[in-house]
Amino acid sequence: MNRRRIREYDCVIKAVKSEAKANNLILNPEIIMSDFKLAAIHSFKSHFAQVNFKGCLFHLAQSITYL
Repeated sequence: MNRRRIREYDCVIKAVKSEAKANNLILNPEIIMSDFKLAAIHSFKSHFAQVNFKGCLFHLAQSITYL
């Protein structure tokens, strides 16, 4: 993805959910781990309300290194 906005994450999540449904899979994640992009966090939480979000330590360390 070139731009990382909520609507782009929504589009990807909808496509994954559609493929899961087509293959008779149920997506019900308890935990999602990602970098600290707010758009990703908001999008995942809107599609999976019960999910716990965990930030990736690697990406956190990278962001601190460049400060």
